[in-house]
Amino acid sequence: MGRLERLLVPVTGDEHSLYALDQILEFAATRKCRVAVLSVVPPYTGDLGSSALADLKRLLRQPSELALARALEMANARGMDIDCLCEEGEPFEVIVDTARRLKADLVAMGVADRSALGRLVRGNVPLRTIGHSDRDVLLVPQGAVLGFRSILLATDGSRYCTYAAVTALQLAREHDADLHVLYVADLAFPDSAEGQLAADMEVEHGRAVVEAIAARAAQEGVRARGHVAQGEAAERILATARRLGAECLFIASHGKGGLARLLLGSVAEEVVASAHIPVYVAVRDRLRR
Repeated sequence: MGRLERLLVPVTGDEHSLYALDQILEFAATRKCRVAVLSVVPPYTGDLGSSALADLKRLLRQPSELALARALEMANARGMDIDCLCEEGEPFEVIVDTARRLKADLVAMGVADRSALGRLVRGNVPLRTIGHSDRDVLLVPQGAVLGFRSILLATDGSRYCTYAAVTALQLAREHDADLHVLYVADLAFPDSAEGQLAADMEVEHGRAVVEAIAARAAQEGVRARGHVAQGEAAERILATARRLGAECLFIASHGKGGLARLLLGSVAEEVVASAHIPVYVAVRDRLRR
C-alpha cells in the first residue's frame, strides 16, 4: 500500500456528507492529498416526453450542483484545489467506477447520525460501495473527528485481514500513532470440557494473532499493543474502541471467524451503524492482486 494521495469524496448535499468532506479536506490539507468530490444524479427511468424529461433532469441535477458548489466553497476557504464531478447513474455503481477510473486510494463517505444510519445501512450506498469497490472505504459518522493518533485494528487472523493490518501499520507509522490490535473470540463458554477446550484454543489463537502483528509493528517502529476479547464480535469491537479512546477503527472487508459476517449481515451493520468514530474498511486484498 502506498500513501493516501488521491481521495474521492461522494457528497449528496446532506449535512452528514458535507461534514465528512470537511473532515477529509482538513486531513488532505495537511498531507497534500488530491481530492475529487463526486455528486451522483439519480437516474430517471420514466417515460416523460422529451421537453418534460429535460425539465425533470435539470430538476434532478440541481441538488448535485448545489452540493458541488458548497464543496468548492469549503475547499476555497482552505485555499485548496479540488476536482468536482457530477455524474448520473446508480450511486454506488458510479462511486465504484469513478474511484477506479481516478485511481483513488480511498473513498471517504459521510454517514448520518446513528439512528438514521441504522436505517441507511440496510441496502444503503456506503455498504453497497464497500461490497463492490476494490478501493478502501472510510466511513465518517457525523460529529466524529477524523484522526489517526490512536488506531484500533480488529482482526480475525485471516489473510483478508493482512491487508487491513498493513494499512493500519502504515498510517500508524505516518502519524506516530498508538496501534491497538484486537482479536475477538466469538465463542460462548459451553459447560462441556470439550467446549471449554475449544474456547481456550480460540483464545490462545487470538493471542498468537495479535502478538504477531504487534511484533511486526515493533519492527517498523510502531507502538502496538494486543488485546483478546471474548463475546459478540461487533459489541466487543465497539466497546474496546470506546475504552481505548481510539480515533479510527480498521476492519477488513472480508474475513472469517468473528468477522465472518462482515458485509453479509449483523457484524458489519452493527459496527458501521453504531461506531462513534470513523471506520476504515480495508477492501483491497493485495494477496489476490
